[in-house]
Amino acid sequence: MNRSRLLLALSAATALVLAGGSPAWAGGDGHDHGEDAWAKVIEINDEAELEDDGDVLQVTFEYKCEDDDEKVTADVKAEDGDISYEADDAELDCNGEKNEITVDLEKRDDAAEKGDKVDVTVTINEGDEELDEETKEDVEVVDEENGGKDGADKDNGGDKDNGDH
Repeated sequence: MNRSRLLLALSAATALVLAGGSPAWAGGDGHDHGEDAWAKVIEINDEAELEDDGDVLQVTFEYKCEDDDEKVTADVKAEDGDISYEADDAELDCNGEKNEITVDLEKRDDAAEKGDKVDVTVTINEGDEELDEETKEDVEVVDEENGGKDGADKDNGGDKDNGDH
């Protein structure tokens, strides 16, 4: 009796795989989206980079998406109290593969400083439809132009040589 159940289960599983029912075989994100666009924020980096004297905050994130010939974009926000940066409609490359993009967020309120922590939210859209949204809390603000995370090289008196005379 157990042998016949096993054969039935094995036959059903084989038919499912051959019919494209297995997420591992089908590719994509494991879901059948038909003709619809889909997207997934995979990871938001742990650090955001200050640029242009704090007027711009660069945020990098990984994503995966496929489109249906419509433009897929990302809205990105970084906030903490009065600190606020955002970018709208950053165009994404939706080829079904994992991609990484760095987006320049414009200052909307107070500027962040090196060492601040911000909450970064990435929202992926197709037109007015939200496809995915992910928030990462406590993303560290760094300033590589002015000495990295710890500020050790922040003021070298204009001497790019850093004392190697």
